[in-house]
Amino acid sequence: MDLYAHSNSQSEETWQKLSEHLTNVAALASCFAESFGASGWAHAEGLLHDQGKATVDYQKRLRGGARVDHSSLGAQWAAHHLGPAGRLIAACVAGHHGGLGDGQSSDGSCLAARLKKVVPKMFEDADITTPRSLSLHFPFKPHKNRLAFQIVFFTRMLFSCLVDADFLDTEEFMDSGKAKWRKGFPALSELSERFQGNLRTMLENIDSTDINKCREAILSACLARAEEQPGIFSLTVPTGGGKTLSSLAFALQHALAHGLQRIIYVIP
Repeated sequence: MDLYAHSNSQSEETWQKLSEHLTNVAALASCFAESFGASGWAHAEGLLHDQGKATVDYQKRLRGGARVDHSSLGAQWAAHHLGPAGRLIAACVAGHHGGLGDGQSSDGSCLAARLKKVVPKMFEDADITTPRSLSLHFPFKPHKNRLAFQIVFFTRMLFSCLVDADFLDTEEFMDSGKAKWRKGFPALSELSERFQGNLRTMLENIDSTDINKCREAILSACLARAEEQPGIFSLTVPTGGGKTLSSLAFALQHALAHGLQRIIYVIP
Protein backbone atom coordinates (compact mmCIF):
# COMPACT_ATOMS: atom_id res chain seq x y z
CA MET A 1 0.00 0.00 0.00
CA ASP A 2 1.04 3.61 -0.52
CA LEU A 3 2.02 5.49 2.64
CA TYR A 4 1.37 9.20 2.88
CA ALA A 5 2.86 12.06 4.88
CA HIS A 6 0.22 14.72 4.22
CA SER A 7 -3.30 14.81 2.89
CA ASN A 8 -5.37 17.51 1.22
CA SER A 9 -8.99 17.99 0.29
CA GLN A 10 -8.55 16.12 -2.97
CA SER A 11 -8.33 12.40 -3.77
CA GLU A 12 -5.65 10.22 -2.22
CA GLU A 13 -3.78 10.09 -5.52
CA THR A 14 -2.79 13.72 -4.93
CA TRP A 15 -1.60 13.27 -1.34
CA GLN A 16 2.10 13.61 -0.57
CA LYS A 17 3.80 10.25 -0.29
CA LEU A 18 5.79 9.64 2.85
CA SER A 19 8.92 8.47 1.02
CA GLU A 20 8.92 11.70 -1.02
CA HIS A 21 8.53 13.90 2.06
CA LEU A 22 11.31 12.15 3.99
CA THR A 23 13.68 12.35 1.02
CA ASN A 24 12.89 16.02 0.43
CA VAL A 25 13.35 16.99 4.06
CA ALA A 26 16.61 15.05 4.31
CA ALA A 27 17.96 16.84 1.23
CA LEU A 28 16.89 20.29 2.43
CA ALA A 29 18.19 19.81 5.97
CA SER A 30 21.47 18.47 4.60
CA CYS A 31 21.84 21.56 2.43
CA PHE A 32 21.15 23.87 5.37
CA ALA A 33 23.72 22.09 7.55
CA GLU A 34 26.43 22.02 4.92
CA SER A 35 27.75 25.43 5.91
CA PHE A 36 28.70 24.15 9.38
CA GLY A 37 29.92 20.72 8.30
CA ALA A 38 26.94 18.68 9.50
CA SER A 39 25.26 17.48 6.28
CA GLY A 40 25.40 13.82 7.33
CA TRP A 41 23.75 14.54 10.65
CA ALA A 42 20.98 16.60 9.09
CA HIS A 43 20.35 14.07 6.33
CA ALA A 44 19.88 11.35 8.94
CA GLU A 45 17.42 13.36 11.02
CA GLY A 46 15.48 14.26 7.90
CA LEU A 47 15.02 10.62 6.96
CA LEU A 48 13.90 9.76 10.49
CA HIS A 49 11.73 12.67 11.57
CA ASP A 50 8.41 11.29 10.28
CA GLN A 51 9.19 7.59 10.40
CA GLY A 52 6.24 7.18 12.77
CA LYS A 53 3.89 8.00 9.90
CA ALA A 54 4.65 4.57 8.39
CA THR A 55 2.19 3.00 10.83
CA VAL A 56 -1.41 1.85 10.69
CA ASP A 57 -2.44 4.42 13.29
CA TYR A 58 -1.02 7.40 11.42
CA GLN A 59 -2.42 6.36 8.05
CA LYS A 60 -5.81 6.15 9.79
CA ARG A 61 -5.18 9.63 11.17
CA LEU A 62 -4.91 11.01 7.64
CA ARG A 63 -8.38 9.63 7.00
CA GLY A 64 -9.97 11.19 10.08
CA GLY A 65 -8.60 9.03 12.89
CA ALA A 66 -7.27 10.07 16.29
CA ARG A 67 -4.10 12.10 16.77
CA VAL A 68 -0.91 10.05 16.77
CA ASP A 69 2.60 10.55 18.15
CA HIS A 70 4.58 10.24 14.93
CA SER A 71 7.98 11.48 16.13
CA SER A 72 8.94 9.11 18.98
CA LEU A 73 9.47 6.12 16.69
CA GLY A 74 12.15 7.86 14.60
CA ALA A 75 13.80 9.19 17.75
CA GLN A 76 13.98 5.67 19.16
CA TRP A 77 15.47 4.34 15.92
CA ALA A 78 18.19 7.02 16.03
CA ALA A 79 19.04 6.33 19.65
CA HIS A 80 19.27 2.57 19.07
CA HIS A 81 21.07 2.48 15.72
CA LEU A 82 23.30 5.55 15.42
CA GLY A 83 25.51 5.18 18.46
CA PRO A 84 26.27 8.13 20.77
CA ALA A 85 25.44 10.58 17.96
CA GLY A 86 21.99 9.08 17.75
CA ARG A 87 20.87 10.67 20.99
CA LEU A 88 21.40 14.16 19.61
CA ILE A 89 19.51 13.26 16.45
CA ALA A 90 16.81 11.65 18.60
CA ALA A 91 16.34 14.91 20.51
CA CYS A 92 15.80 16.80 17.26
CA VAL A 93 13.43 14.20 15.81
CA ALA A 94 11.38 13.90 19.02
CA GLY A 95 10.95 17.67 19.26
CA HIS A 96 10.50 18.66 15.63
CA HIS A 97 6.94 19.85 16.27
CA GLY A 98 6.82 20.62 19.99
CA GLY A 99 10.34 21.94 20.57
CA LEU A 100 13.46 20.46 22.10
CA GLY A 101 12.66 18.74 25.36
CA ASP A 102 14.81 18.27 28.44
CA GLY A 103 17.04 15.23 28.44
CA GLN A 104 15.48 13.86 31.60
CA SER A 105 12.78 15.22 33.90
CA SER A 106 9.44 14.30 35.44
CA ASP A 107 7.74 15.58 32.30
CA GLY A 108 6.58 12.92 29.86
CA SER A 109 7.85 15.05 26.98
CA CYS A 110 11.51 14.72 28.03
CA LEU A 111 13.80 12.73 25.77
CA ALA A 112 14.28 9.88 28.25
CA ALA A 113 10.52 9.32 28.42
CA ARG A 114 10.08 9.54 24.65
CA LEU A 115 12.77 6.91 24.10
CA LYS A 116 10.96 4.51 26.46
CA LYS A 117 7.48 5.19 25.12
CA VAL A 118 5.56 2.30 23.57
CA VAL A 119 4.79 3.30 20.00
CA PRO A 120 3.09 1.55 17.05
CA LYS A 121 5.34 -0.55 14.85
CA MET A 122 6.08 0.40 11.26
CA PHE A 123 4.69 -1.53 8.34
CA GLU A 124 7.24 -4.26 7.66
CA ASP A 125 7.22 -3.51 3.93
CA ALA A 126 7.27 0.28 4.30
CA ASP A 127 9.07 1.81 1.34
CA ILE A 128 11.11 4.39 3.26
CA THR A 129 14.84 4.86 3.60
CA THR A 130 16.56 4.77 6.97
CA PRO A 131 20.06 6.13 7.56
CA ARG A 132 22.89 3.69 7.20
CA SER A 133 25.11 3.04 10.19
CA LEU A 134 27.09 6.26 10.06
CA SER A 135 30.20 7.36 11.87
CA LEU A 136 29.05 10.84 12.76
CA HIS A 137 31.82 13.04 14.09
CA PHE A 138 31.40 16.54 15.47
CA PRO A 139 32.40 19.15 12.87
CA PHE A 140 34.20 21.14 15.56
CA LYS A 141 37.12 20.61 17.86
CA PRO A 142 35.83 19.67 21.32
CA HIS A 143 37.06 21.95 24.07
CA LYS A 144 37.07 20.49 27.58
CA ASN A 145 36.00 23.73 29.24
CA ARG A 146 33.01 24.38 26.99
CA LEU A 147 32.09 20.99 25.55
CA ALA A 148 28.59 21.07 27.03
CA PHE A 149 27.90 24.44 25.40
CA GLN A 150 29.35 23.22 22.09
CA ILE A 151 27.08 20.16 22.04
CA VAL A 152 23.99 22.11 23.07
CA PHE A 153 24.58 24.79 20.45
CA PHE A 154 25.32 22.19 17.76
CA THR A 155 22.10 20.32 18.62
CA ARG A 156 20.08 23.51 18.33
CA MET A 157 21.61 24.19 14.92
CA LEU A 158 20.69 20.68 13.77
CA PHE A 159 17.20 21.13 15.18
CA SER A 160 16.78 24.39 13.28
CA CYS A 161 17.80 22.72 10.02
CA LEU A 162 15.25 19.93 10.51
CA VAL A 163 12.36 22.18 11.52
CA ASP A 164 12.93 24.57 8.62
CA ALA A 165 13.23 21.75 6.12
CA ASP A 166 10.09 20.04 7.40
CA PHE A 167 7.99 23.19 7.33
CA LEU A 168 9.25 24.25 3.91
CA ASP A 169 8.59 20.91 2.23
CA THR A 170 5.16 20.65 3.87
CA GLU A 171 4.32 24.15 2.70
CA GLU A 172 5.50 23.28 -0.82
CA PHE A 173 2.87 20.53 -0.89
CA MET A 174 0.08 22.36 0.93
CA ASP A 175 0.49 25.83 -0.62
CA SER A 176 2.88 25.94 -3.56
CA GLY A 177 2.05 29.59 -4.25
CA LYS A 178 3.19 30.68 -0.81
CA ALA A 179 6.26 28.47 -1.11
CA LYS A 180 7.29 30.21 -4.35
CA TRP A 181 6.99 33.57 -2.61
CA ARG A 182 9.72 32.55 -0.15
CA LYS A 183 12.34 32.01 -2.84
CA GLY A 184 14.78 34.58 -4.18
CA PHE A 185 15.64 36.66 -1.12
CA PRO A 186 17.93 39.68 -1.69
CA ALA A 187 21.65 39.05 -1.37
CA LEU A 188 23.57 40.56 1.54
CA SER A 189 25.16 43.00 -0.90
CA GLU A 190 21.74 44.34 -1.89
CA LEU A 191 20.60 44.52 1.72
CA SER A 192 23.77 46.40 2.59
CA GLU A 193 23.11 48.95 -0.17
CA ARG A 194 19.58 49.52 1.12
CA PHE A 195 20.82 49.84 4.67
CA GLN A 196 23.59 52.26 3.76
CA GLY A 197 21.16 54.36 1.72
CA ASN A 198 18.74 54.64 4.60
CA LEU A 199 21.58 55.34 7.00
CA ARG A 200 22.93 58.17 4.82
CA THR A 201 19.48 59.73 4.62
CA MET A 202 19.15 59.53 8.38
CA LEU A 203 22.56 61.11 8.99
CA GLU A 204 21.82 63.94 6.55
CA ASN A 205 18.64 64.87 8.39
CA ILE A 206 19.66 64.78 12.03
CA ASP A 207 20.64 67.74 14.15
CA SER A 208 24.30 68.26 15.01
CA THR A 209 23.87 67.63 18.73
CA ASP A 210 26.46 66.21 21.11
CA ILE A 211 24.65 62.86 21.37
CA ASN A 212 24.37 62.56 17.59
CA LYS A 213 28.08 63.29 17.23
CA CYS A 214 28.75 60.47 19.71
CA ARG A 215 26.50 58.13 17.72
CA GLU A 216 28.34 58.93 14.51
CA ALA A 217 31.68 58.30 16.23
CA ILE A 218 30.42 54.91 17.46
CA LEU A 219 29.22 54.02 13.95
CA SER A 220 32.58 55.00 12.45
CA ALA A 221 34.44 52.92 15.03
CA CYS A 222 32.30 49.87 14.20
CA LEU A 223 32.79 50.24 10.46
CA ALA A 224 36.54 50.68 10.92
CA ARG A 225 36.74 47.19 12.44
CA ALA A 226 34.62 45.45 9.80
CA GLU A 227 37.56 44.46 7.60
CA GLU A 228 39.37 42.67 10.44
CA GLN A 229 39.52 38.88 10.58
CA PRO A 230 36.45 37.10 12.01
CA GLY A 231 36.51 36.59 15.74
CA ILE A 232 34.83 37.97 18.83
CA PHE A 233 34.16 41.70 18.89
CA SER A 234 32.74 43.61 21.84
CA LEU A 235 30.67 46.80 21.65
CA THR A 236 30.04 48.52 24.97
CA VAL A 237 27.75 51.52 24.53
CA PRO A 238 25.14 53.07 26.86
CA THR A 239 21.43 52.98 26.07
CA GLY A 240 20.62 55.45 23.30
CA GLY A 241 24.05 55.27 21.73
CA GLY A 242 22.85 53.65 18.50
CA LYS A 243 24.13 50.12 19.16
CA THR A 244 21.50 48.45 16.95
CA LEU A 245 22.31 50.36 13.77
CA SER A 246 26.05 50.50 14.43
CA SER A 247 26.34 46.77 15.10
CA LEU A 248 24.21 45.94 12.05
CA ALA A 249 26.38 48.21 9.90
CA PHE A 250 29.43 46.32 11.18
CA ALA A 251 27.76 42.93 10.60
CA LEU A 252 26.85 43.67 6.98
CA GLN A 253 30.29 45.03 6.15
CA HIS A 254 32.04 42.20 7.97
CA ALA A 255 29.93 39.52 6.25
CA LEU A 256 30.60 40.99 2.80
CA ALA A 257 34.31 41.41 3.49
CA HIS A 258 34.71 37.72 4.38
CA GLY A 259 32.15 36.03 2.13
CA LEU A 260 29.85 35.04 4.98
CA GLN A 261 26.36 33.78 4.16
CA ARG A 262 24.10 35.25 6.82
CA ILE A 263 23.72 37.43 9.87
CA ILE A 264 22.09 35.95 12.96
CA TYR A 265 20.82 38.71 15.25
CA VAL A 266 20.02 37.55 18.80
CA ILE A 267 18.39 39.80 21.39
CA PRO A 268 17.71 39.03 25.07
